Amino acid sequence: MPAGGHADERIIFRVVAFSLMKGKVCKKIREEGSRKRRIPMAYSAEQVKAYLARIGLSGELPLTAETLTRIVSAHYQTVPYENLFILSGTPLDLSPEALFQKIVLEHRGGFCFELNAALGELLEGLGFSVTHLAARFLRGEPEGIPMRRHHILLVHLPEGDYLCDAGIMREASRRALPLVYDRTFSDGMGEYRFQKDPFYGTVLLQRLSEPEFVPFFGFTMEPQIPADYVMPCFYCEKHPDSPFIKDYMVGIYTEKGSWNLVGHSLRRLENGRIAEQWELTEKELSGVLEARFGIPEGK
Repeated sequence: MPAGGHADERIIFRVVAFSLMKGKVCKKIREEGSRKRRIPMAYSAEQVKAYLARIGLSGELPLTAETLTRIVSAHYQTVPYENLFILSGTPLDLSPEALFQKIVLEHRGGFCFELNAALGELLEGLGFSVTHLAARFLRGEPEGIPMRRHHILLVHLPEGDYLCDAGIMREASRRALPLVYDRTFSDGMGEYRFQKDPFYGTVLLQRLSEPEFVPFFGFTMEPQIPADYVMPCFYCEKHPDSPFIKDYMVGIYTEKGSWNLVGHSLRRLENGRIAEQWELTEKELSGVLEARFGIPEGK
């Protein structure tokens, strides 16, 4: 053996050992990172049953567009849109278990990052294939390009993809909308169209009582994981420019319209327009929250 051979072998052994150890460490880091980033499992069969009971549905629900529409419509009419946790300073928890506890067990509501996250878990628990997306609100927004602060769902069926959204206080589509461009779809309250846009990707247009379609929100097809919603949700909770920290924003749909509580103004809407309005005192609020929006008094 040439001089220094043993030293060379020791060096080679150390290099190999270090490489193996580094490989194991990197693998562990990758696995840990994957564990933290992975999308949560869908709700269990028991949770799905309880969730469906919460929104007034039961029995067989085939994996069809009609079922999606039934679920979205029922969700809007039973689970309120509300920002009461934000106003009280209660931190929002977007984990599936926390959302199930709040929405199903405590009969509360939430806003898009809560409602559509929970709805996605329900749909996946039923067997639907769901992609979570992020959107930019366009209707009623100030001039300029708004940030992405809306959670939406794209559900994949054999015949095509459908947009599902149960997280908007103002009048929105009560049906699952087929993602087909330049065609008009009606939910009985309004009309909707998808169009391609060079910046926004896809824009959903809405027409209620106005003569022309109005841009509602825009979105791209980049899938989102739960961590992607943390920052926009925190913005909505804490940023001084967030509309959610200003005053009450509560809403629930009815068969022919909706009830909204904006500040201390209780409004009954038809076709997205105010039909009646009442100004409430602070003392009247808790009773109205339970009577009109199903939010238990004292919650």
